Amino acid sequence: MRGVPYAGEWRPTKNMPNPPERGFLEKQTVALLQLGPTLGQGANCLVAEAEPGASAVNVPSRLAVKMFSVAHEAGGMAQVMWEVHVLRQLQHENVVRLCDVVEMADAVYLVMERIEGPDLGQHIRAQPGGFLQEREARTFFRQLLAALRHAHNRNFLHGDLKPENIRLDDSCTQVRVVGGTG
Repeated sequence: MRGVPYAGEWRPTKNMPNPPERGFLEKQTVALLQLGPTLGQGANCLVAEAEPGASAVNVPSRLAVKMFSVAHEAGGMAQVMWEVHVLRQLQHENVVRLCDVVEMADAVYLVMERIEGPDLGQHIRAQPGGFLQEREARTFFRQLLAALRHAHNRNFLHGDLKPENIRLDDSCTQVRVVGGTG
């Protein structure tokens, strides 16, 4: 293998005969995402609200970015990449959608659709008497089972199924399963 010498200075090339002006690349960069406030924090990640930048295409208007710091954890990158693999395999209407993955030197960002409604636990606590009507519970349970069947048919299990990982849309009519896949 032949190494390419690098002296730490700019050298002319056919495509760039003159050195770029200082800050030129920063001016040409268009933000892919605009991060907003923190939505939550998991054991090994932080989740923030985001909106797509001007250059983003085919993504929902509201996003959630799951940020993993993997620099100091043994096997951290493998764990995050496994979650990416699983989410890419699970394309289902009742499973949160992975839109993009951004990998940096010490962090990985999973860009996912943001589910606007409450989690199932919040929704149940907001109901009169603190429980769901049978018809609504049956609907949610049917959707949850459809998501789990989809995952199980692809040999994936949800390792952390709890009300906080079951989100509802803003009209509280559709279930979306998030997190804990493996």
